[in-house]
Amino acid sequence: MGSQERAEGLPPAVSQLDSPALPRTRSRRGIGTAAALLVVAAVCAAGYWLYGSLKAAPQADAPDPPVPISGAAARQGDLSLWLTGLGTAQAYNTVTVKPRVSGQIVEVRFTEGELVHRGDILAQIDPFPLAAQLRLAQAAMAKDQVQLNNAKADLARFTALSTKGFITSQSLDAQKAQVATFEAAVRADQATADAAQIQLNYATIRTPIDGVTGIRMVDVGNVISPSEPGIVVITQIEPMSVVFSLPEDEIVQMAIGRPGSVIPVTMFSRDDRTRLAECTLALVDNQIDQSTGTARLKATCPNKDHAIKPGEFLNAHMLAASLKGVVTIPADAVQQDDRGAWVYVITRANKVQPRRITTGSASGGTIVVESGLAAGERVVTDGQYSLRPGSAVTEQRQSTAADGSAGQPAQLP
Repeated sequence: MGSQERAEGLPPAVSQLDSPALPRTRSRRGIGTAAALLVVAAVCAAGYWLYGSLKAAPQADAPDPPVPISGAAARQGDLSLWLTGLGTAQAYNTVTVKPRVSGQIVEVRFTEGELVHRGDILAQIDPFPLAAQLRLAQAAMAKDQVQLNNAKADLARFTALSTKGFITSQSLDAQKAQVATFEAAVRADQATADAAQIQLNYATIRTPIDGVTGIRMVDVGNVISPSEPGIVVITQIEPMSVVFSLPEDEIVQMAIGRPGSVIPVTMFSRDDRTRLAECTLALVDNQIDQSTGTARLKATCPNKDHAIKPGEFLNAHMLAASLKGVVTIPADAVQQDDRGAWVYVITRANKVQPRRITTGSASGGTIVVESGLAAGERVVTDGQYSLRPGSAVTEQRQSTAADGSAGQPAQLP
């Protein structure tokens, strides 16, 4: 009764919420929502399980891509072995031109840095005082020469009278002594005149060697003497000498002194990149420096193009021996471990395999293979650090920068 009255007094929408059919409607909607949630949860669970299964399932290993490397073929032929030592260029001759007489410089005839030849006039000292001394000596000699001539005439007369007995032998001997005295005086005067002439010649300063002039030390108008530092330094650079050092163990077979045959020595710049001159060995020093264990050697270079300069540091490459018919490879291909030398050999299938080798002498980035490798086989010269036995490789035309490290094989025969 009470519920019916309340229903009749409420609005239609609200009365429907309180109607007996309301609980049934809510139940249907809740069941649908729950079912939808269960479906979504099942789908998510199935997806998660599928993802985990796919992630956990083992996948087939993909083949590694070929490793880019640089390679070279072993070659059979002749190899020249060169010894390299650091050297210093020295002028073949160096002269500091100094005056040999004192006087005022009235003329300078050379230009700094020019090539001069032996006998060329470099400078002129005022010659007049020296010329006056020469004339004085010549006058004294002329005076004594006249007296000598007169004494000789008297001696001739005395000799004629002596044969007739008109004069004593004592007078004749005295006249002979007089002649000898004047002869000695004339010779002394001649020596004085010669000395004066030499002094006058010294007033003209000439170059004693062929070479290149340096910086001028004096100017015109200066009074200079033999005690002065000099006028200019002349350096002979054709030919040029280079003194370099080599370890004593490398020249043990060479005799000291001048070599018995022509031994080529090539001079390179300090960075060892630019070839400067082709020279020949001139000398092996006669003693070894005990403090360094090295011996000094001297080479002579024609230096016609003046490429070598005095005092310049050079790298001297001396030919030590020539090997005939040996197998060689680039030194960059050789790897080292505790058991010795080995290389990566490139097979016909473009794969690499490590191989033990025995190496010999090396020169100029090339090394001799005494055993373990045949001519024509290709070896890896760059890129070893990323290889392992059996790796597929592809060769590049140009080698990349060498990486000091290299991969070590697991087992080598």
